[in-house]
Amino acid sequence: MKRGKLFSAVLTSAFVVSALVGLSACGEPPHTHEFSEHTFYCVKTEEQQDKVYSFKVCDCGENDTETLVENAIIVDETTADSIVRGHLYDLTNKVVVFKKGTYSSSIAGGTKNYHNVIFAGEYTGENKEVVFEAGSYLYTQGSYSIDGLEYNNISFKNRLFLGSQTNDIKNVDINNCSFVNEDADKGDLPAILIAPKVDKHVTSENIVVKNCSIDGFYQGILIYQNKNLTIENNIIKNTIHNAVGIQLNSGYTNKITGTISISNNEILNIIGPSQTGERAIRFGQLENATITVANNKFLNAVDGDSEILKASGLVKSTISFTNNTNAGEKIPDKEINAQSPSFAIVV
Repeated sequence: MKRGKLFSAVLTSAFVVSALVGLSACGEPPHTHEFSEHTFYCVKTEEQQDKVYSFKVCDCGENDTETLVENAIIVDETTADSIVRGHLYDLTNKVVVFKKGTYSSSIAGGTKNYHNVIFAGEYTGENKEVVFEAGSYLYTQGSYSIDGLEYNNISFKNRLFLGSQTNDIKNVDINNCSFVNEDADKGDLPAILIAPKVDKHVTSENIVVKNCSIDGFYQGILIYQNKNLTIENNIIKNTIHNAVGIQLNSGYTNKITGTISISNNEILNIIGPSQTGERAIRFGQLENATITVANNKFLNAVDGDSEILKASGLVKSTISFTNNTNAGEKIPDKEINAQSPSFAIVV
């Protein structure tokens, strides 16, 4: 989400789902990630009209005052398709709050802009009670684009995919979401895939994945053609391939660049295609990139050569690998200033 963007549109009563029971208060906030802050959206019934309030929660127990969100759209399982997937409404500068429940259809779209949009699971006192069984698939075409998009407090049972035919994907926050794949056959899908494609010059820019949990996918987070990325305070476990992959699609021209931070994550039990383990982090084709990998906890996250991180095709780029642990033991710090080599961090 574009930082500092305020929402000012008026709540449109035609969008509001009227049947709410027992939601007169937002409930107590969860305390899941130490020293982090979460924004939640709750629905209250006041004077015969349902309204959305936002509030911030710090894990130290301090809460911000609830603030009325005047540009909210409230949807349930019967109205989500027509509003979000059916392309009937302009969602620009809107907060779309999904009522507690399980959504069987993929939240999908393509022939519209996603500019300064928040997709939020309703908070009722319990965390992540909104379930997207089929995941979310947004692929913009032609002149349409993604620029300012947030997913908040949603549980995914399938992947979250963001793609673009011709325009850059910019300013995406994926915050306080969970991704659980319970299928025995993990296929080849990452939990989070951001992949501009078709036009080989498009990029993804200013992407944040924070306070999320990922369990059981082929890969955890896979991002192509990126500029500026933050992966922070997540738990990624039981993937077949890399927990985090930041790479270049075959034949594309824009390399990975900018500032990349992977910090304060727990990366556990990377299984490997042959059940022999796999490295946690993979970088490919970086140029003028500044990378920080710091304060992460790894466990069973190496391949058969004991590599925990591998990078290739570095041009004028640096990697700072500091204060990380493997199975509770500190990994020696490394500072890499590289020109076009491939290298690995071995534990």
